[in-house]
Amino acid sequence: MYFDPSIDYRAVRETGYVPGGAFTRLFFAVLRGLNRPFSRRRKQPGGYGRIVVMKLGGVGDAVLATPVLAPLKSRFPGASIDVVCWSAARAVFQGNTAVRGIFTSPMLEAEGFGGLMGYLSARELRKTRAFLKGADLFLFLNRISTVGGFLKYWLISFLGGNGLKAGLDSDGRGVHLDVRVPDRGFLVKHEVEFARDVLETVGCAVPLERMRGQVHIGVEDKNHITSLLAGHSIRDFVVMHPGSSLSGWRALKRIDKGVWRILVQRIRSEYRLPVVLAGSKEDDGINRELMEDPAWGVEGNPVLNLAGCTTVPQLAELISRATLFIGTDSGVAHVASCTKTPVVTVFGFSDFIGYAPWCEKSHVVAIRVPCGPCLYWKGYLSCRERECLDVTPDDIYRKVAEVLGGPERGRSSGESVNRAGK
Repeated sequence: MYFDPSIDYRAVRETGYVPGGAFTRLFFAVLRGLNRPFSRRRKQPGGYGRIVVMKLGGVGDAVLATPVLAPLKSRFPGASIDVVCWSAARAVFQGNTAVRGIFTSPMLEAEGFGGLMGYLSARELRKTRAFLKGADLFLFLNRISTVGGFLKYWLISFLGGNGLKAGLDSDGRGVHLDVRVPDRGFLVKHEVEFARDVLETVGCAVPLERMRGQVHIGVEDKNHITSLLAGHSIRDFVVMHPGSSLSGWRALKRIDKGVWRILVQRIRSEYRLPVVLAGSKEDDGINRELMEDPAWGVEGNPVLNLAGCTTVPQLAELISRATLFIGTDSGVAHVASCTKTPVVTVFGFSDFIGYAPWCEKSHVVAIRVPCGPCLYWKGYLSCRERECLDVTPDDIYRKVAEVLGGPERGRSSGESVNRAGK
């Protein structure tokens, strides 16, 4: 099993973890020193005419930002709320009644300092400045984990002018903020709980049970799913997402497809439920491989592959009609959390403390290993065993039986994460 000798894993779980080596720490120490003479007095929260919420990341990250939108609109009903996000996450915010405008830029999606410099241009700066102009309040909901990431947030802060900037201060890295919310790092608490902390500092106190993920589902989205299911005469079913993004490290989240194959067979035979394999076009490959199982050719309780056949709102509508959702740690699981359907998510080297789907019926299956979760210090790249990904069909099925009730109902190897309903 892989252990990084420079990491005190026990201390990490007690105190949190902020990525970055000696250079990163030195960089931010110098910035804090240079900024001290120019730091503004902490402003008092007040009424805001225009609010910009910034959350950079994929679909899952965007979903975890949506719980702040309704409370903000309720607290500041006269304010217009805009969102800065990645282009892939735009669909999460479209149609949301609390959101007026959505801004994306390749400059803000670039990886690392080099990528940012590659997209930095006068045109992108003018576009960004024009969108941000006139905002009274900026909420930064991303943690500051890298120098390149900080430069993006600082750029937004600079281009945003005199509006109040509030956000997470990861280990003293929030030098661009007026209102800093202490952030001990990863592995401490959930992203939505951190977002609630940011809201409170700007005069928007809200109970956690009122913070819900949102994806707007239109009439056309509902009709599309009705047509898809009607063509196969399906009513009660289970949605499964065995894939994950194939971009970089995210592809390593996938567990062995043999686990999913056995799980599908057991659900079909013991619960007599059809299974719908969902996801994006990137998931079509693994779904097709699973569909090649000759045992699935029997009539009744069919298996359908709908990867790439749905938009984000349509995916939410599909899952909302299901009896259960089962999947890997991905944006699809977070979309599922915006519905009332129970969600079972399989985690490996990533952090379920901070990133479990946020809903009342969220359940996690994860193998506890001494070195995990190791996502933030890149241990998963060097690890040969990856014991954290050795989830078995029984591990997942026990949780399924616990949620649905069944012949093998019992204690699962995973955990239930129901904070959103408390």
